[in-house]
Amino acid sequence: MNKIFIVSLLLILCLAPVAVHASFKFDSGGVIKDALQLTDKNMQRTTMDFVLFALSIVGLIAVVMIIYSGIRYMTSGGNQEVIQNARAILKWSIVGLVVIILSQVILVTIVNIV
Repeated sequence: MNKIFIVSLLLILCLAPVAVHASFKFDSGGVIKDALQLTDKNMQRTTMDFVLFALSIVGLIAVVMIIYSGIRYMTSGGNQEVIQNARAILKWSIVGLVVIILSQVILVTIVNIV
């Protein structure tokens, strides 16, 4: 009984934004754009700032995962399964960090060219 209630509550909470979004009419007349006084160049800059901010947050998460894998490795106590898990986390965290850095470089290069 309790599990059914929790699952129902979670389902309602997950689907409520969909129902609200379905009844929301998107601003196609440019009212938001006019109110914020965004030109196309400002919108491009705002979008770039948002993407760079998001990439920075994801990069921070990757660094935290690198630290976490190091702690797991140091506290493994010689357990090979934990060591392998920590190495896998470290490897994929570094790969993710490299991808994030390259994404930022590519984004800044493209914006500077355009």
